[in-house]
Amino acid sequence: MGFGASDFPLPGVVNVVNGSAVITTSRDVTAVLSRGDPLVIDGRVFTVSLGGAFSPSAVTLNESYVGATAVALTAYHRPTTAALPFNASAAELHAALTALRGAGTVAVSRT
Repeated sequence: MGFGASDFPLPGVVNVVNGSAVITTSRDVTAVLSRGDPLVIDGRVFTVSLGGAFSPSAVTLNESYVGATAVALTAYHRPTTAALPFNASAAELHAALTALRGAGTVAVSRT
């Protein structure tokens, strides 16, 4: 589960090559990204691939970047929770949402 367009800039910058699914990074982003996380580059949403490179200097996306090759772009992390069951309790949902960076105060009730 995610919320709104609360994207947070990744540390450093990324470099993208037209037709490549691998981006290079100027700083280690593995502390703030996980495989499967949404990532916004140049206004387009990608997902960090479940396979391929995931290192301090390179990250594989779920699909190739299509656009002009570029250096020093800001990329944004779109925080999400782990998968939640359809019948998650209010307490489970509250815990997942409050763990999201930038979520602020959260109130959850279930009827």
